[in-house]
Amino acid sequence: MTITLRPLTPADADTLYTLAYGANRDWMTWDAPYFAHPVPDRETFARSGLFQLPFVAGILVDQTLVGTVTAYYEDDELKRWLECGIVIYQPTGWNHGVGSQALRLWAHQLFAHTDLPHLSLTTWSGNVRMMHAATRAGFREEGRLRQVRFWQGRYWDSMKYGMLREELPELR
Repeated sequence: MTITLRPLTPADADTLYTLAYGANRDWMTWDAPYFAHPVPDRETFARSGLFQLPFVAGILVDQTLVGTVTAYYEDDELKRWLECGIVIYQPTGWNHGVGSQALRLWAHQLFAHTDLPHLSLTTWSGNVRMMHAATRAGFREEGRLRQVRFWQGRYWDSMKYGMLREELPELR
């Protein structure tokens, strides 16, 4: 299995829409489910902010698009705090190391295109796969905001992970 990243373009909108909002939307259960994420129509999705983010790429497994990696500045004016994220849309892509390898590749690209010393990632304590992928990719747990995310009748922790430039693992 070969995992690569490539730039996304608006031409990918239809394929991504089908991946994300087709028959299986299980990814929405894990991607900040405590926020309302209405399902857009195809045209709205094609015009969405996804393609406007400062950094976005497609995750390919053996040349097939399976997800996205993104990054945006938390401090939009200063551009000194870069937050990244990942979504693998279909469950068939989960639990095979795709996420951790894609995150590792993404960290390399982000550090190569910025002079920032730190890269961050946020998830929630119910997304055990994401926490594991972040750790395997070389991110370290930097913070835990206890019981601030409410979903399915209970509170969950918000988990903050980070990586310093000098901690960037070698690509294998």
